[in-house]
Amino acid sequence: MANGKVSQIGGFLKMLLMGRSAGNELPVAVDTDGLLQITAKLMGVTSAAAQKQILVDADGILQISQGGLIGTLVWDPGNLIDGTGETSGNITVTGAIFGDYVLVGAPYDLQGITCTAYVNAADSVRIRLQNETGGTIDLASGTWKVKVIK
Repeated sequence: MANGKVSQIGGFLKMLLMGRSAGNELPVAVDTDGLLQITAKLMGVTSAAAQKQILVDADGILQISQGGLIGTLVWDPGNLIDGTGETSGNITVTGAIFGDYVLVGAPYDLQGITCTAYVNAADSVRIRLQNETGGTIDLASGTWKVKVIK
């Protein structure tokens, strides 16, 4: 990373370092792509879901992503005619609780079908598909991903 890029983020890093409390960890590393990585772990928080990843890419752009709990499901949704939907079976995501945010990673283009996911019980997530396209759509089998964010 060019020195100019480092100086652009220097103030941000200083703020992070000065704002740390005793016992907080702030490991800093440069990955194989030359990206600066800072992983912040809050004092007393051991859950991987509570960790945040802070990246500064080669162009000096700051990227922050929230850690999360991950689950997958191999699912072949049925043939969905217009106005119908289907809900997946339970996806085990240890640590998921009501009130958590859930993101879905579909394995392919959904062709206009609406897709949502939600925590349906402790440690369990479901995906819901709804076809309101005006036609019939038959999605293929694939591996669906869910990410639960606290």
